[in-house]
Amino acid sequence: MRYMYTFLFMVAASVLLACNKAEQATPSPSGQTTLPAASKSVPQPVAVAPATSEVIANDNCDINAPKPGGTFDRTEKLAVWGYAFDKSTWAVPPAVSIRIASLHADDKLTVLATRGARRDVAEAFKRRELENSGFGIEVDVAALAPGSYLVSVLQEIGGKVYVCNSPLPIAFK
Repeated sequence: MRYMYTFLFMVAASVLLACNKAEQATPSPSGQTTLPAASKSVPQPVAVAPATSEVIANDNCDINAPKPGGTFDRTEKLAVWGYAFDKSTWAVPPAVSIRIASLHADDKLTVLATRGARRDVAEAFKRRELENSGFGIEVDVAALAPGSYLVSVLQEIGGKVYVCNSPLPIAFK
């Protein structure tokens, strides 16, 4: 029961953080206690909170889906899920954004993901504080042009945006 309250608190905190953005996503909790099932919300593009700089931090997260190097149909929503946390403090920031950008960054969108439980991550790192490090969302990618894209996870921590990139680009047809 305590985990359910923690999950609901994390979702509420994410929604409150999104309220200050110019364009607001509307994540909805799936009610599940674990991911991989992505949230069924229909996101709108959002801006990442202003920060002093972006830092590549591929050891702070893992993108379990979409499959790196895969080809996806733009007429279907893209499920993005995985886990993310601050490795220096083992803290789980309340908000995670997903950025899908063409390799030349001329076509991109950024959406706010829903946080969720990942007990497997907490067990793998032997850190109980990582139990709610999961994230998931289904992204409407119909507006993106066909081509190759990089999927990234963005976390704001201490005035910096930590970026975790997928190891290989994905393609939209």
